[in-house]
Amino acid sequence: MPEDFEKMKQEQERKRALWREKQKAKIGEKLSIREPVIQKTAEPEEELPEGRSPRAIMVRLRAAQAKERTAQKTTKQKALESLPGGEVAARIREWQQTMKRLKTIYRIINGASGITLVGLIITFLIMNAQLFLGNLMKMKFIPELDWPEILILLFVDFIVGMAILIFILFISFLIGSFVK
Repeated sequence: MPEDFEKMKQEQERKRALWREKQKAKIGEKLSIREPVIQKTAEPEEELPEGRSPRAIMVRLRAAQAKERTAQKTTKQKALESLPGGEVAARIREWQQTMKRLKTIYRIINGASGITLVGLIITFLIMNAQLFLGNLMKMKFIPELDWPEILILLFVDFIVGMAILIFILFISFLIGSFVK
């Protein structure tokens, strides 16, 4: 009986030690959340648990996400390292020239379509969209309007608004005169 008692005691001690290790691992896992992702990916893939349990799926998913993040970081770093300072400046200048070309294309479209009545309506809509999206919302690919263009657009908006108001009043007077 003492042998059985000793075996049971050893088994209990083993279980307690295992439980303590699990608790330490949980605490370490909770604390290591703030550590860089690179340290977590050092585990080989063979150690990932197999199976369909939620825990096993979560562990595999986290490992795959960590691997993907490190791959993205390394590709970004390689791309930045491969570009010397002169090339970066050249790309910025190229991007600025592209924006200037887009701005001139928008101006040409606005001017050319402004010849006809439908063109005036399209120009009015495009310039209002440029004012709202380019100037107010600061979208990258829609060029901003300059101050003279903004002033002209505000003047045209005022005239169009007054024309719409007069048209509505005229229609309401016509309807009112027929109703009496």
